[in-house]
Amino acid sequence: MSPLARFGSIPAVFRGPAPFPRSALPLLSALALMASCLTSVMADPATGPDYSDLITGTDPVSQRKVLLDVPLVRQPRAKLCGPAAIEMVFRYWGEKRFDQYDIARAMAVMFHSESGRFKDSAIVQELREHSQNGFVDWKKYPGTGTYNMREFLKQFAPTVNPRIKRLPEEEADAAKVRDRFFLEMKGHLDSGSPVIVHQWYDERFRSQHYRVVTGYDDLRRILFLNDPAEGRIEMSYEQFLKLWNVDENWLSYNNIVFNRYAPARVKKGELRVKLKLTFDE
Repeated sequence: MSPLARFGSIPAVFRGPAPFPRSALPLLSALALMASCLTSVMADPATGPDYSDLITGTDPVSQRKVLLDVPLVRQPRAKLCGPAAIEMVFRYWGEKRFDQYDIARAMAVMFHSESGRFKDSAIVQELREHSQNGFVDWKKYPGTGTYNMREFLKQFAPTVNPRIKRLPEEEADAAKVRDRFFLEMKGHLDSGSPVIVHQWYDERFRSQHYRVVTGYDDLRRILFLNDPAEGRIEMSYEQFLKLWNVDENWLSYNNIVFNRYAPARVKKGELRVKLKLTFDE
């Protein structure tokens, strides 16, 4: 039985079209990075729901703990949290030849002709003019959507992106969805796969951000995360779920699992990818 089998299969509503499967920086640095990942959005900072009823899927006295050895990659003061998260999982699986700048360049090359954030963006012109990443003004990078992350990663290994368009209006039904996503995420960690999550940056709910979940501790009710902006951090289950519930289409509890447990999974240490880093003229 696979490490995920005990959770059963996710109903189609969770899958979408994809197959199922601390410390903070000093205040000034944190403020500078807060708006630096995805598009800044404004939201009503209303009091969030109470997550004390969270079902962890384990006995209340469980001492279950998982912590994967995912390398930490820090982003610069630019919207590169997505590419930095991808570099972390690449390095975890064995691909160490490409950094976040190569990954960001490859994503711009891949998506520049599609409608969306990359088409006719300033970063495309910047990358055309500068073949060396060190000369690029990365502040022009527009951020990375979950669609871009998923489609980019699935070229290289089995990738799943559990997501739901909108949460049910009934609180009890929404809690079931929340718990299902949380349990599935822990199942992927159990199987050895770190999980990229798309969240609010903090509880001001203004900017969005990618982090890599590297493990959990049921006894302490915390998750371990590699945050491209803040480093290695621990976060309570309750805070994590508040930040994970981004109330926009397809973004509530959105997560991406690269090289998931599957027959075509690449063995740890053996991942090699080929990135297209130049534009076709």
